[in-house]
Amino acid sequence: MPSPAVSATEGSSDDEHGQTPTAPAALVCFGNEPFWRLDLGSDGAARCSETCSGPEGLRISHYQQSHEGKLQTLDVVEPSGELFLSATITQTGTCSDTMSDALHMFEVQVHGKPGDLRGCCNPAPEQP
Repeated sequence: MPSPAVSATEGSSDDEHGQTPTAPAALVCFGNEPFWRLDLGSDGAARCSETCSGPEGLRISHYQQSHEGKLQTLDVVEPSGELFLSATITQTGTCSDTMSDALHMFEVQVHGKPGDLRGCCNPAPEQP
């Protein structure tokens, strides 16, 4: 079932300073069968590895968040500006990675050059 679209005017959400975020909080998204990983930085950087294998220099583009913050959509573009993938991230708290009993904070659907992928995301660990 396709996820609902979020419009730029109705779906964006202001942060605590009244600014519309341009990138998500840092997240690590991943899936099994096939194994893939998508790192999304709060600075707008993105990295796709494992079977996703994206080029260096990927960036987050067209980030939007619902008013409740439970639905996020974004594009990841190559350094040339060409679309690499689109992702829909939904906060459920019940995402299962199919390889363990662990539940993860977000579900993710990815479409684009890596193919159609489904998986889970968690907040990225803080850097020292």
